[in-house]
Amino acid sequence: MVIIKWLIVFYLGLSPLSAWVYRKQMPKWLQVLYACPLLLCLFLWQTSWGFLLGLALACGVRVLGGLLIFGENHLSHFLSHLAVSLVLALGLFMF
Repeated sequence: MVIIKWLIVFYLGLSPLSAWVYRKQMPKWLQVLYACPLLLCLFLWQTSWGFLLGLALACGVRVLGGLLIFGENHLSHFLSHLAVSLVLALGLFMF
């Protein structure tokens, strides 16, 4: 279970990294919002709900970020993040 939790932390840690890459195009409040899923996950480390909420929030933040940065949301990009989030959530409950 600890390995799955670390994989989720690594995956959610990519959100602030992508916010840093697009920092010129992104408003400051959205940059802060990109760090929230990772912080939620780290604060609620002992429970599985913290990881599930972090994964769900990360999908929502990425949709909002795609709309604000690119002017449109690429459904395939969102679905890929949703698929990875679901696989990690299932892995969390299986172990």
